[in-house]
Amino acid sequence: MSTIPSDNKECCISIIMPTYNVEQYLRQCLDSVIGQTFTDYELIIIDDGSSDGTVSIITEYEERYPNIHFYSQQHGRQAKARNLGISKSKGKYITFLDGDDYWPEDHLEELVKALSRDDSDICIAYTVNTFTRKKSAEFRFIDIEGEKTFSNVDELEKVFFSEKGFPGGVCNITAKRDFLISNNILFDESLSTAEDSNFTLSILSHDPKSVLTDKVKYYYRQDNVTSTNHHFDMDKIICYKNVMSKWFNTYKAQGREPAMKAVAVSYRQLIGTWMAVPFFSKENITVLKLVFERKDIVNCGDEKFNPLRLYYRKLKDTIRK
Repeated sequence: MSTIPSDNKECCISIIMPTYNVEQYLRQCLDSVIGQTFTDYELIIIDDGSSDGTVSIITEYEERYPNIHFYSQQHGRQAKARNLGISKSKGKYITFLDGDDYWPEDHLEELVKALSRDDSDICIAYTVNTFTRKKSAEFRFIDIEGEKTFSNVDELEKVFFSEKGFPGGVCNITAKRDFLISNNILFDESLSTAEDSNFTLSILSHDPKSVLTDKVKYYYRQDNVTSTNHHFDMDKIICYKNVMSKWFNTYKAQGREPAMKAVAVSYRQLIGTWMAVPFFSKENITVLKLVFERKDIVNCGDEKFNPLRLYYRKLKDTIRK
């Protein structure tokens, strides 16, 4: 894994945006950045080998706006693209945006305000508005109101890890560039999925001074059919299992029970990856076998209703064959 260069900063915040075949959504995303009330930013776009009209749209915007910088790479997934973006960044802060999502116009303004009040290392924006063409809903990862700062990670973890799991999406976290540089925190390019959760938990492992806020909103698209989240992929399920297992083992060794339980909740959310597969399919059985290789994680916590246990009871005779 390469290190992050320490060039002189030239703006307040660098926005890292990987793109891959998002032609039909990209203009909405880019316009939401251009329309921000806070303008001291650079937008670094890394295209990951798109085969549609994505690149032509990016080129159009790059020619019109001098603070948009475009790079491309052969298809190597988001971790590699985001690392390239970090290496090119020159802002005091680094934040992330996906090319099929968008921001309200005050996103950056509220983000910089939150980070600046107590000179925090990171900001976690825990309010996400999920949307499709037909509906939208607001979801809070963390059950607090307003804004709260934490001087150490022990206090942060009391609200960051909960019965809902933890907010592992990288687009919810913004960090000082110097903090990432000094701790050499980058995305693990060997991961095909869960690289965002791994990145977030790696940041927390370096005890950042943090601010949590519900004033920074993010609009997350759920109906992009080209997204890898919409496709069954056994390799990605195995990768996700391995990442969650690694952090569960870490927190178990450290005696951090709330973190263990939150990781276990996220691990059990593997169900969501294969629920669309026909119930008695070979894929379902294979996934259950993989999941139940870590019974200690499946059984961690005191949930009144655990769907994994229910499905396992129904399929156990089949699994044993």
